[in-house]
Order: sequence, then structure tokens, then C-alpha cells
Amino acid sequence: MLTFQTIVLCVFASVAAGASLDVYAPSTPPIPILRQSADGPNPDGSYSYSYETANGIQAQEVGYINYAGTKAESREAQGSYTYTAPNGEIVQVTYVANENGFQPQGSHIPTIPPEILKGLQYIAAHPEENNIDAKETILRRIVVNKLYFDTLTFVVFRIEEQKSYC
Repeated sequence: MLTFQTIVLCVFASVAAGASLDVYAPSTPPIPILRQSADGPNPDGSYSYSYETANGIQAQEVGYINYAGTKAESREAQGSYTYTAPNGEIVQVTYVANENGFQPQGSHIPTIPPEILKGLQYIAAHPEENNIDAKETILRRIVVNKLYFDTLTFVVFRIEEQKSYC
């Protein structure tokens, strides 16, 4: 009889422990969505979406497949988003994302200094002097896309690191 009481007690304890207690409460009220639209994904691989929130965030994007059905088939997305930074500045970013990676543009995004850009262009144009193959491709992408300083630093560091192994 004692074991039966123990089992019943354990069952009730398990049910009570598993009961949902609605203790989640957001620390800030949800931001209302003022406008929202979406189309797709469509049979041809295209899609689009856009939205705007009450706190000033806006975003829109369109995506599609380039060269569908060929060996060069690739996806591409173009879009933009806007938000207000903590300092009150309105930040706007436009971008393209494709086989060359994510390529953002905006006034707040740092650009490569002209001297560094000129050096990278020279390196990319004279691979015979550097004896690099895959590294040349990386450098050309940096030159073409004008990526962030930290990306540039990482790539240059990796190239120097690779040179030290040779």
C-alpha cells in the first residue's frame, strides 16, 4: 500500500511540475507592425517582402535566380533597411547579395583608404609577382566589393600567415 501511495504522489508531483506557468512577460511592449507584404517564394524562385514598424524600422527585399537552368545559376537578393541608431542617427543600408557575397552600402560603413585600395588593386593586377592563386581571388573580391576594414585586415593577415608557411 505504501508503494501505491508513493506512485500516486509521484504522478501528482509530475503533473504539477509540468503545468504551464505563464510567467513570461516581455520587458518592453511589442512594437506594432504598420505595414507588411510578402510575395513568394514563386515557382521561378523569386520572392519579395517589405515591412515597416512603429519604431521606424523599414525593410524591403527582392530575390530571384540568375541564369536559371544553366551551370551559372545563382541566387541574388537586393534590398534595403533603415533603423534609428541608439544615438538618434537614422541608418540606411542598401545591399546586394549574390555569388560575390553580401555587399552593403551606407554612409555609416567605413570604406577602404585609397592607399590600401590602390595597393590591393596592384596586387590583384600583378599575380605573377605574388605567386598566389586563390588569394588573388580573395583580394579581387575585396577590391570590387570594398568590404569592411576588419575583413581587409583578416584577409591580409591570412595572406601573410600563408606566406610564412611557404
